[in-house]
Amino acid sequence: MNTLPIVFAAIMPVLAIVVAGFLARRLNWLDRQADESIMRLVVHLFYPSLIFYFVLGNEALRNPFAVALPPLAAFLMVVGGFVLALWVGRWIGISGIKTRRTFALSTGLFNYGYFAIPVSLLVFGREVTGVLLVFNLGVEIALWFVGVGFLLGGVPDQSKLKRFFSPPVVALLLALAANFLGWDRWFPRFVTDAFGLLGSCAIPLGVLLIGAVSADLVRELSLLKERNITTAGVLLRQGFLPLLFLVLAWLLPLPRELKAVIVVQAAMPCGILPIVLARYYGGDAAVAIRVIMASIILCVITIPFWITLGIKWLGLHG
Repeated sequence: MNTLPIVFAAIMPVLAIVVAGFLARRLNWLDRQADESIMRLVVHLFYPSLIFYFVLGNEALRNPFAVALPPLAAFLMVVGGFVLALWVGRWIGISGIKTRRTFALSTGLFNYGYFAIPVSLLVFGREVTGVLLVFNLGVEIALWFVGVGFLLGGVPDQSKLKRFFSPPVVALLLALAANFLGWDRWFPRFVTDAFGLLGSCAIPLGVLLIGAVSADLVRELSLLKERNITTAGVLLRQGFLPLLFLVLAWLLPLPRELKAVIVVQAAMPCGILPIVLARYYGGDAAVAIRVIMASIILCVITIPFWITLGIKWLGLHG
């Protein structure tokens, strides 16, 4: 089976929505005042609904081992990326500690949600996407307990760690408990259908906002400045790290669903959140913008390449 057309069919609609969000901002159809309200709806209603829809009734998530392993794998992947990027930053001569930490956070964190979920759904289906949402719990733990610490140079205080218990994380824990106990059988059909309809809004709106924010960031973008940092970040995020993760997935006796999730997440570009965190916690936002935007521009090539290679290498056909 030729998987390349399938992967392209999965990623191109996502990128098209990014472009739509970019144009909507430039044409003033979507102003900055609307961003907060839309994001609040996504985070508090649409994304939790999406989680309930994909987790409830998911047979791949009834086994406690299958539930515990994906977050652990995610945590190790993200923290490993942070540590490796910090070492690379020192190796290429990034002298400022804040700049080096921002580089590590921006390069180590992949776009684990709004890009990964639709690609996973179209390429691998519902069960794998449910496992991906559980995998993302480990990403959240690594981000808020380790990634923020990278920027702060120490352990985040209690008020910052409270951000970990976001509505999607709480929804995931509740959905996993209900699914494990078999309570999903008691949910009326109209409730699960409502979860599906509400959840279907999460990805388009989230990706649309990524496009809008990208339009804002382009004004601050200068890819030619400090090219060694941008180049190192892209090579690490979309070159060495995907290869490393695929090798580990090939070597380790992991469930098929988790291997599929690793293939998807390994192929993802940098996440956008480090830009916000760098600004909020005193990092080098300019470095985050350059590395992340360069990564997103290149992902139209790297996502199909790594997912196609991963499917063939790990035997995930069918």
